[in-house]
Amino acid sequence: MSGITHTYQKRNMAIVAVIGFTNALFLGKYLVRYTNYTIPVILVYLVALAAIYRVWNKGANTIPISAVFLSLALVCVGSVVGFSRFPVEKLNVDRWSVIYTFFDALKSGTYPYGVRSNMSNLPGPLPVYFVMAYPFYLLKEIGYMPLLALVLLTVYLVKKGKKENTDYTFALFILMFSPFMLWEIFARSTVFFVSVLWYIYADWLLTKGIDKPRNLILAGLFGGLLLSTRFIYVLLLGLYGIYFIKQKVKLPRIILWGFVTLLALLITLLPLYILYPTDFIKSNPFQTESLSYIPFWLNFLFPILALGMGFLAKDNRQAIFFSGMVLLLVVALYFGFHIVKDGWTNTFYMSFADISYFIIPIPFLLGVLGRKNN
Repeated sequence: MSGITHTYQKRNMAIVAVIGFTNALFLGKYLVRYTNYTIPVILVYLVALAAIYRVWNKGANTIPISAVFLSLALVCVGSVVGFSRFPVEKLNVDRWSVIYTFFDALKSGTYPYGVRSNMSNLPGPLPVYFVMAYPFYLLKEIGYMPLLALVLLTVYLVKKGKKENTDYTFALFILMFSPFMLWEIFARSTVFFVSVLWYIYADWLLTKGIDKPRNLILAGLFGGLLLSTRFIYVLLLGLYGIYFIKQKVKLPRIILWGFVTLLALLITLLPLYILYPTDFIKSNPFQTESLSYIPFWLNFLFPILALGMGFLAKDNRQAIFFSGMVLLLVVALYFGFHIVKDGWTNTFYMSFADISYFIIPIPFLLGVLGRKNN
């Protein structure tokens, strides 16, 4: 039992370290514009994070659920008020613009994957991503997407914690006051939104399994629809496929799950091909995904990492943890490639590489940052 506890503690420490590193990146990039004390602020934040974790990890204290929801309410109210004070048009970001230009193009009968954002970028996400974003486009505020994701993950982990007798309050508390989360909201970014949906899908998939025909079909349909958001998550399907093999799931079932997933994905792309066949072949989301601008050998390495992690996973929690670690390694390699190619200043401060991609693994890591209640 002590060995298992020690493993949990090491994993939790690794997750806290990743969260601290991610927040340090965001503070280091954006705070430097407003103060000369960026490094002291980062150090104070990291010390505070470590101190809070140490107190929580001892098990003597816990954060009340009421405090978590009160914090959530403050973040939501503060964000809604802040949207009017920090108009997105004044920020050097364009995920909101990609969504707006996509639907504006559709309304005018123009091929949506051929139009550029306010920063001259082509749309990268796949069609279901835009379907999910459509209500927020109508509301004229994309910032509600990360807020909704924050609410969704909070409710999900609180319910999960009650069911498993596990305390996730520390994970949720540090998330709500993470600089990267506040940036995600006010930059009207959608990275966290998509990743939360993928985490919930992964947790459901590994819990329910694909042994029953109904679960298999639903897993394939949901997997295909979610794959039609950001294609980077296809790596996780490979990880779970290997993990299922280790769990003695029959190979034909795994193949059928993969087939249904692929079919669902292709169906989401079919309308674009039917309406704009020539344009689709010339310019489609597979060609414009940002993480595709890396050497071929890295694209070859990523699936090997994912399959290897699937082989190493011994239980569902490890499979979720390794999901986050695979995504983290992919983003780190992508970022490291740009540092070597373009230099630190261009990569980090001039945004040759997007540090918001470091948010992608966070929901998966938070999903295992729990402590068993006594």
